[in-house]
Amino acid sequence: MASFFVLKTISKLLGKALVYLKEKESLAKKEFYSLPTNLKVSMQIFGGKTLLEIYKKENRLTFSNKNKEEFNEEIKIIFKNKKSASACLLGKFGVRESFCRHDILLSGNINTAIILVRLIEIAQKYLLPRVITKKFLPKTPKEFASIKLYWFVLFGSANKLQSKENNKNNNKIEVKKTKLQKKKETKEEINKNKEKTAEIEIIDAENAENVTEIEEKSQNEEVL
Repeated sequence: MASFFVLKTISKLLGKALVYLKEKESLAKKEFYSLPTNLKVSMQIFGGKTLLEIYKKENRLTFSNKNKEEFNEEIKIIFKNKKSASACLLGKFGVRESFCRHDILLSGNINTAIILVRLIEIAQKYLLPRVITKKFLPKTPKEFASIKLYWFVLFGSANKLQSKENNKNNNKIEVKKTKLQKKKETKEEINKNKEKTAEIEIIDAENAENVTEIEEKSQNEEVL
């Protein structure tokens, strides 16, 4: 059975893994954006000892609430004891199995909790070797090598990664807006050109009618 310090460290690494995955893994990104906008998630051992606190504010995950903000929703994942926490976090049992065994208590919206469980399972797929996860997770392909996640979890900065990805997304949005604006301007220019062409055709038709009238008058005068 792992000590409280070890469990707290593993929980923090899990939290950092979620930050990386919600930016880099398509399924995790989809699940993350299904969560409520303002959400507090805490992982505890029954009796009040907190292993991890994560705060979701719009599209960012943070590990501190310095401004003491109030959140619309709170989820508490409470392990029955340190043994239960060790078994789940180290991969002896999956999260779903731990719920079924009543090793985990839940406080909060069940639908939000289900999304969190799926996110944790995605993290476990990358963090734990297949020899462990084969007991509770189906085999699914990884989108990148686990070593990238290990490197970020050990040495990466959650804030820097999220700021970088946020800037990248903003740039993509700006590029998309520019393309749409250019497309709109091109369409407007085409419509203007069509209108000008139509006006010229009308003028040409009127000129042709005038020429025809003049020719007819000339012919009539010659006859007279």
